Amino acid sequence: MAHIVVEIVSYSDKRLIVRIEQKDMVGNILLTKKELMEGAREMFKGEIPDD
Repeated sequence: MAHIVVEIVSYSDKRLIVRIEQKDMVGNILLTKKELMEGAREMFKGEIPDD
């Protein structure tokens, strides 16, 4: 399991901006940008309205 850091950069109305960083690799494999984005969206699902 990778260590992922999620930092909330800003939040207003219906917009949430986060910074995501993978601190280590899973089985020597880095997650792709798309995988990190999907993980963050899943993490905040239901917390803010979908567009």
